[in-house]
Amino acid sequence: MYYTAFSIQRLKKGTAPKVVAAICHTFAGCACEDKCDCKRGKSCDSCHFSNRKGDFAWSVCELKTGVIFAVITRDVMMQVDVYTAEQFDFHGLRVLAESLRMFSENEHLTMTHVHRDRLTEETKD
Repeated sequence: MYYTAFSIQRLKKGTAPKVVAAICHTFAGCACEDKCDCKRGKSCDSCHFSNRKGDFAWSVCELKTGVIFAVITRDVMMQVDVYTAEQFDFHGLRVLAESLRMFSENEHLTMTHVHRDRLTEETKD
């Protein structure tokens, strides 16, 4: 399992579902068409979404190739945790980071990338 985290500061209002959909379609292998409901944060044949709205809102998108977990706090900051079965290549990470910057009012984004291919063995010790 591989882990990548993005933190988007000053999130543009109403863009949270678009952030999750951008990751699903571009990098996680969703096979949906352009007009699919999952681009609006709703479940389809390839993606399953769970959502909660309020002061502390969250979205979970489960895919065949991994899980994306996004946490939004008061439409100001978003933490996106991406777990995938396959590792991102450097070019893929760069493209994703650049595309996520457009969802921030000041284009500020931080990223963490961790290779956790031995996660199950590490937890047994």
